[in-house]
Amino acid sequence: MPARQRRAVRAVMEAEAAARVEADTFDEGEGASIVALPGAAAPRGEDAPLEAAAPDGVDAGHWRAIRTAAPWLQASDGLVVRMLCDAIVEYGQARAAVAEQGTMVLTSTGSMIPNPWHRVLAERRAEIVKIARDLGLTPAARAALVRW
Repeated sequence: MPARQRRAVRAVMEAEAAARVEADTFDEGEGASIVALPGAAAPRGEDAPLEAAAPDGVDAGHWRAIRTAAPWLQASDGLVVRMLCDAIVEYGQARAAVAEQGTMVLTSTGSMIPNPWHRVLAERRAEIVKIARDLGLTPAARAALVRW
């Protein structure tokens, strides 16, 4: 994690610590306590692991592959994992369209233009890489998780 990101994370943590003065505290025993920021729900304990079964409408193969590759993911990561699965499916569709139609396509006026699916392909590729980094699925992201 770059130094600038670490400083930003520390700043957020310090702001949260300062907010604890005004927050409600829930006793967890043995001198530990969990602090709830104003308006936050009461703590429910540790986050549950990511669901084993893919939610409806999500590619089960991609869900299972991500869950297997990243056992540290929690239930609260579910929406982001779903977004990654959707992006992977859309990337595959765009690749198939480019493979079928070629890199250049003929317009209705008879001119050749770059296949519009190339843009979709590039956008999904960038989205997949960003989400994968966020979830710790790239080598660099995993190394940053270990150092953190």
